[in-house]
Amino acid sequence: MKFVSLLLFLACAHFVCARPALVFTSLTELGWQVHIKDLESGEIRAISKNAGDKRTPKYCAVSNRIITRGPRGTIVAYDEQGNETELVNIPNCGDISVFPGKEDVLFTRLTTGNPQRQQIWKATPPFPKENSERITAVPKGSLRQVQPDASGTSFLASHLWRFGEERIVLLKEREDKGLIFEFVPLTPEMRTAAYPGWLQDEQWVCSYRVSKRNYDLYRGSVGEEKFQPLLETKEFSEFGSTFDAQSNRLYFERLSREGFWSLACLDLETLEVIALNLPAESKEPFFTDLPDTWFP
Repeated sequence: MKFVSLLLFLACAHFVCARPALVFTSLTELGWQVHIKDLESGEIRAISKNAGDKRTPKYCAVSNRIITRGPRGTIVAYDEQGNETELVNIPNCGDISVFPGKEDVLFTRLTTGNPQRQQIWKATPPFPKENSERITAVPKGSLRQVQPDASGTSFLASHLWRFGEERIVLLKEREDKGLIFEFVPLTPEMRTAAYPGWLQDEQWVCSYRVSKRNYDLYRGSVGEEKFQPLLETKEFSEFGSTFDAQSNRLYFERLSREGFWSLACLDLETLEVIALNLPAESKEPFFTDLPDTWFP
């Protein structure tokens, strides 16, 4: 009986004692700081509390740390106690993403000798690491954002090539070509699309510019030409999003006409928009399951 009780306890500790949560940045007196929100209880906790903006936080389950871009553009990590560790000490990194099932960190950064061109790089343990591995070489232009799929072999990226054109592209590994990836544009020419994210079954979502002052959420599917609106509003512009497959909800950031940042979620079945009531301006959401030790 004691052995069975122990197994039940361990099962609970491993599988049950995790909470659906959002990792995001919220505006404080010290700048944009990393926060977490328990989506069941509504509890909110500040993780970073040192001066300077933190950007695009992500949660790495392998290391049980929140990874974010620090004030100088280096990449840092925070543990459950809020202790900071530097992972990549190269300044001026761009967008960051966690690599599925690993501690590796993906990020965009400027190519040496070409200040107009960003590529995708990967840093691996042990950290910190001054020299990271470049994993892409696209034909032209600059890659601003990156989002790997669940296998880590295909990437969505935003590709800025010329004035007035930023497209969502699919990058697929080609073993025979080294750094050269199969390069597949997914959004129209001479239009602006950014903030790509994966949904289910090779579906994806992005922020698409529909007018001079307005961006809406659009959805597409790899291998299909279909590209259509997902959420159209006039009072907000919708940007970076994150998907919760269990509830089939898309959490996203939005900017009001008055310049106020907030978070909301979209039920993909009913298309109902639900505002997240947060005490301050907030943006850059990342959905994950956090161990309950993050909410002491």
